[in-house]
Amino acid sequence: MGRPVLPTWSKDLSLKSTLKVVPKNAGEMVALVDKPELAEQIKKCLRVDQFFKNPGGRVELGVNLEKPPINVAFSVFAKVGDKEFRLGDLAGNTSANGGTFMSADVQNIPLGKLQLIFRSDPAVARKTIDQVQIWKGEVILDNVELKEKGK
Repeated sequence: MGRPVLPTWSKDLSLKSTLKVVPKNAGEMVALVDKPELAEQIKKCLRVDQFFKNPGGRVELGVNLEKPPINVAFSVFAKVGDKEFRLGDLAGNTSANGGTFMSADVQNIPLGKLQLIFRSDPAVARKTIDQVQIWKGEVILDNVELKEKGK
C-alpha cells in the first residue's frame, strides 16, 4: 500500500519494579477463604448456556459467571451416579461478567439429566494472573440436561 514510514522519534527506557518472592510450595500461593454461607450466592451467579454431546463423544459446556461475591476458581465435573467426569476449568473475580466454554472427551457419559459440580481448585487459580485468594467450597447444579448436539 505504499512505502514504509520511519518513526518520528524513539527513546530507550529503563523500568524499575519491586518483586515479591513467593513460597516454593505452589499450594501456598493461593489462599482459600472458608465461607460456606456464600455457596447459594455463588450458585446464583452461574448459568449454563449450553451442554451438548457431539456424535464423536466430546462434551461441550458453556457457562456464564456473573459477578460472584468473592473470587472463584473451579474444576468442573459432570456427575452421573457415583462417577465424575472432568469437563474443564472456570475462574473469575468479583467483576467477572461473561462466559467460558469447555470441551472434554468423555466417551462414556450418558445423555440425560445429571449434576454439574463446581469444586474450588487452587491449581485453577494459579493459571490466572490475578487470583491469590479464592472461595473454598463446592457448588452443585442438579438436573442439568446433557443433550445430543443438533437434536
